Formats: sequence, structure tokens, C-alpha cells
Amino acid sequence: MKRYKFFLIFFILAFSNLYNNHAFASFIGVSPSVLPSTNCVSGISCGLVGYWTFDGKDMIGGVARDRSGNGNNGNLINIATSTFYASGKIGQGFNFDGVDDYVNVNSSTSLSPTARITMSAWVKPNKQSSVAYMAVIEKSLSYNMYMRQDGVFLVFLNGVNNWVTTSGSVDLFNGSWHHIVTTYAQLYSSGVSNKQNSASVITATTTCSVGLSCGLVTYWTFDGKDILNGVVKDNSGNGTFANMGNIASSTFYTTGVRGQALRFDTGSNYIYSDLGTARSTFTISLWYTPKVINSWNGNQTGFHMGKTGYAQAFYFRWYSTGGFPKIGASSNNGLNEIDSTTYPSETRLPYLNTFVYTPTQIDWYINGVLYNSTTPSVGTFDAMRFIRLGGSGNASQGSNGVIDEFRLYDRALTVGEIKQLYTSVTSTKQSSSQSIVQNPSCISGLSCGLVGYWTFDGKDMVGGVARDRSGNNNINSSNISTSTFYTLGKIGQGLKFDGTDDVLTKDSPTNLTFNTAFTISVWIKTVSKTTSPKEIVGRWDGIEFGYMLAMNENATDNKIKILLDKDVGVGSVDAARSSVNAVNDNKWHHIVGVYDGPNTRLDLYVDGVLSTASLEGTIPASISSQSRPIYIGNDNGSFRSYQGSIDDVRIYNRAITPAEVLQLYNLGK
Repeated sequence: MKRYKFFLIFFILAFSNLYNNHAFASFIGVSPSVLPSTNCVSGISCGLVGYWTFDGKDMIGGVARDRSGNGNNGNLINIATSTFYASGKIGQGFNFDGVDDYVNVNSSTSLSPTARITMSAWVKPNKQSSVAYMAVIEKSLSYNMYMRQDGVFLVFLNGVNNWVTTSGSVDLFNGSWHHIVTTYAQLYSSGVSNKQNSASVITATTTCSVGLSCGLVTYWTFDGKDILNGVVKDNSGNGTFANMGNIASSTFYTTGVRGQALRFDTGSNYIYSDLGTARSTFTISLWYTPKVINSWNGNQTGFHMGKTGYAQAFYFRWYSTGGFPKIGASSNNGLNEIDSTTYPSETRLPYLNTFVYTPTQIDWYINGVLYNSTTPSVGTFDAMRFIRLGGSGNASQGSNGVIDEFRLYDRALTVGEIKQLYTSVTSTKQSSSQSIVQNPSCISGLSCGLVGYWTFDGKDMVGGVARDRSGNNNINSSNISTSTFYTLGKIGQGLKFDGTDDVLTKDSPTNLTFNTAFTISVWIKTVSKTTSPKEIVGRWDGIEFGYMLAMNENATDNKIKILLDKDVGVGSVDAARSSVNAVNDNKWHHIVGVYDGPNTRLDLYVDGVLSTASLEGTIPASISSQSRPIYIGNDNGSFRSYQGSIDDVRIYNRAITPAEVLQLYNLGK
């Protein structure tokens, strides 16, 4: 019997226990966390012996990591990387070609249950008329899951003569995701075997009422795989493609909150689409990163919608008349217009805008929280069909920012669903440090330009040396007490500095010498209330420095500051920026300092939020060529000794984007 794996699978769960009751949660944007337990009796982590999410963070070098913790990792066989990775039901999935693609997991004791098993998978198949049986999961003749062309789902157990099917055919090939679950138990009573076999298919329906896939009629990810020849693919499956207008391809694509995003300038670039139907009730959701906060120009446009075309007679738009964004809409067949209040609290980090549009009210949510509601002055708001995103098409009216993850629903999302849209991107905490894959020709990504990365995890600390996961600079520790120096970090293990003489140092690392751009990222936790300055990461030795991330540089304020020196041998501060608040509250804080000389940018982020503190001095176009050592937790004379915990230090040879700052923060959030 010839079998082909050809469809998208999102996650597969293989359980060693059988549960009598099963409950399935609604669609979520990220894969669930797993806490294995050997003494459990219930829960979706209980008895979990194989769990493959296929998400990007779980794919390393062509290997699908087993999140169950049992080491049943899968090797990708015969895949084409340009087409194999695709949007899944929950996060990323695989797109099998129907010829020879498959994932191979070696046999193990944990995957060889003898009495009971549960298997679960999300599938979205395409019909293969030349194939009678199509495999989802196959373990020799032990347990196997197949589909037939007539929509019947089959499960074979312990040989081809021991199988069950679904009770009737289901339209598995309707372009929707289907959740497939099978459970099997072989129980003994008084020495007699009693078999209970069951198979079920939970199908997607067209009459849904909740869930982030319900009513999704347009979904533009803007990822590279979803853009071809100036056309943006619609991942909702409804074919609502978008075309691009007046773009410069060399600057238009950038890093987003998920994958790639689009960078619109203040000119006339935009994308546009006929959404197919004039809708009076809908929800729009998009992530936006302003290039300059709270500095919208007059008639600057995030999007503009029209009822009968792209003209302005009937419209709904997110735009500005100067300074700050707001929303405007027409009612009573275009005879009346109304604007909301403006939103004056932008940060440079990406923020999520969600607009719930009904005939009698428009609700504007920011980061999942209701900001403003607007009602028509006369009659009802007009129905909308056409959209221009990123600009209006007119000169000097572009949005001047980055847009990502655009969604349109043909219904009003609930408050809970709106919050879920926000948390599906922001809730991506990791319990272990990120794996690094270096690519010298990269232009974005958290591994791109990473020239120093110290996790301080146990496996990366050998004989008092902190291994550099970027492959460049192992750092030696000095004056440490091994009984107190290693501590629980924000992501894995961290280091606890005593405030006296603990220090990590590396002499004159050339690849940590920067002239025009760099980024420092670090997690810190301190309760120190001393008045002396504290060097967290930098190249200051009391004589000269090029850059430094420090605490308490302004006497007793206990704030964080990033400092620059442009002159060799002087040791003076040419430019600096502080945090708004003190950070000595015994809580973990994520600190990021970004320098971009050519663009006169010196930014400081605390817990993902851009500091609004005034710039001190003048940002230099370049800084001095440093010859001094790199220090973590101190300087060379214990004058700036830091007291507290430090974890996950990163140094980049480039200015990372606001979206990447948010990604780093979310790794430990």
C-alpha cells in the first residue's frame, strides 16, 4: 500500500494514558507550554511522550524538537525549505508535497506503548486522486493513522487486520483545518482482554461564533513566502489578495512582530485590495511601529477604506490631521462625518490596533484594551469594501511606520478575542536560552549581527569561564564565590554579583569594537541602594570608554543609563540617555541600549518600553575605537561594582529594530 504525507500537520500528541473525557480549547496563537509529570492522573501534559509543534523556535537545523522532553526529535526528509514551512493551525506548520516529504522519528521505548495510546493532530489536506491511503502518523504496524479519498479516517493498531474507522465520511478536503484524535486502550479484567477502540474527527464549521479563525476573511502576514511579484497572499483562504503601489523594494521589507513586515514612508506608497463585499460589521487588527512617536503629519494615513471605491465620499480611516493618530468615519450615505479623539501615547515599540466596526459604534482597542468608542452623529456608519493600507495614495500621506499581521473579520470580535490577538504575539516566554544559527549575509533576526551572547546557563559555564554562544568571545570570571555566584536567572541560570569585586572580563575583543552602531541587551535584578555608579556591561576602565550600560550614574537615582564617548583617551561622556524610573525593586527588568550614529539614534528600553527621558549631550556620528577590555558587572578597579543578578547578555554590531527589542523582551516575559 503506497502512502504519501502531503498535508499540513500542526501538532501531534502521543499519550501513554487514556482519558475518558476530552476537552479541546479554542484556537490559540502559540503552542501550549508543557510541564511533564510522572505521577499525574490527568491534564494534557500527563503521559505526553511525543509533542511536535513545528514552530520556528522548535526547528533547528532540519530537526523538529520534541517538546515533551523525551528526546523524540524528528528529522525532516526530502523537504524544500522554500515551500515546506507554512502557517499552521497554531503557529507554524508543515506543508508536505505529496511525493516524498516526511518527518522521521527514531523508535524509542517511550513511543512504544503496549496497552493504551492517544494520538492527536491538526490536518488540512489536499486531495490526491492517485493515492488510496494517505498517512498522517505511521509506526510500522504498531499504530497508524490514515485518510481515504472518500473522507473516511482509519486507524490501524497491531496489524492491518485490527483497525477502526470514523462512522461516516467527513469532507476532509474542504480547505479547512480538522482536528483528528484517536484513543485506544487494552484493559484486563479477571485475565480477560477487553478492547475499546474509538476514532473521532472534530471538523471546522462555517457557523462558528468564537475563535480567532472564525470569521477571518482576510489575513496578510507580509512574510516573504506570502509575497510574490508585488502581490500579498491572503492566508485566510478566501483569496483576498492585495497589490502594492509605489513601493521601493530595497527599503519596503523589514522585521515584524512575526516574521517579515512592511515599512511605509511618508510618501505615496501603500497596498490596496477589493475586499469583495461591502460590510457594515467587521473587525480590523494590525500591528504598527511608528518611525517617530507622536509625530504624525497632517493627513498621514494608516489605512483608508471606501464603500464603492477608493474615493473619500464614504470612508472609514485611521489617520491624523497632525501630531497624533485618530479614526474617522462617514455615516448617512456619506453626508455626515465624525472623528474620534486622538491617541497621544505612542511608543516606538509595536502596538496592536484593533477596530471593531458596527453600524452604530466603532470601538478602538490598543494592545487589547479599549481606548475609545465613537458613534455616528446621524444615522448609521456606512458599509465598507475597499482598502488602502499604509497610505492613501496621495503624496506625503504615507503612514511613516511599520505594519504587520493585518486581519479582517466579518464579525465583531469579543473583548476576550481582542486580548487574545495581543497575547498571541506577546506571550512567547522561553524557559531556556535561545539557540543561535549564525548567517553572515543576514539583514534581520535575533541571531543577525550577534557578536556576543552569554547565557550563563550551567552548560555554558565551565571552570569559571562564561562561554559566548555567538562563537566569538569567551569571558573569564574573577573574584567569584562559587557557592553564591550562580543563581536562578530570568531565562535559565544567571549570575549574582556581590557588589564588591565580582566581574567578568575579556581583554580587547576586536569584534566588540564599534564605531557607528551597536546594541546591548541584558536582564538585571537588584535591590541595591548605594550611591556609587554601577557598570552592567561596557568598555570603561576609569580612563576611557566607547560605550557603557550603567546604573546610578546620576548619584542616587538608581536609574539605568546608556553612555557614549566619541574621543579616544578622554573618557568623557558625549551622549547619554536614562530610564524614566528606578529599577532597584528586586524585580527582573529587561534593558536594551541601541546606538545608531548615522541616524542619530540613542535609545534605551526598559521592559520593552522606549524611554522618553531627554537626551543628554549630542549623539555623535561615530564613537571611539575602543582598546580597553569588555566588563560585565564591574570595571577594572571595583569603583563601579554592580550588586544583583544579571542574565542573558547580548551585544549586536548593529542597531536592532523596535520589533526585535520586543522579541527579546518576550523571550523572558
